[in-house]
Amino acid sequence: MVRSIGVAVERIDDAERIARAIEEAARRARLDSEGLPAVRFAYLIWRKPLMSVSGDTFISDLLRLAGGENAFADRPKRYPVVSAEDMASAGLDAVFLSTEPFPFQDKHVDDVSRATGLAPEIFHIVDGEMLSWHGSRTPAGIDYAAEVIARVRNG
Repeated sequence: MVRSIGVAVERIDDAERIARAIEEAARRARLDSEGLPAVRFAYLIWRKPLMSVSGDTFISDLLRLAGGENAFADRPKRYPVVSAEDMASAGLDAVFLSTEPFPFQDKHVDDVSRATGLAPEIFHIVDGEMLSWHGSRTPAGIDYAAEVIARVRNG
């Protein structure tokens, strides 16, 4: 995509530099997670109702590239509503609470933890811009996804 936009706006060299940075960040993320067990996660984008992301999203792809496994990847809608019971029975290692579009904050961890019965320790506030804004931000987003997954693995 970056390369095609570079052609369209006659900035081929800039686009190539960005595309190579994306490819290098992806290679690093794959190597860093190679041989390690996947981190099973739910990524929440909304609070009432609880909404997650399916496997057909940029967010899910970044986290998968870094060693994550989206518990709701198979949902037919890109942004499915999930119930507290769905969350409780998903075998989650982590729940990522995004700062956008709903601005999750630390105060929401207890609410969602209580509603789902999941331990508050598996909840992590994550930067929604880093994990959903693509294009020239993608290399930094991949690196951030790898950091997020590594934090879960390292406790």
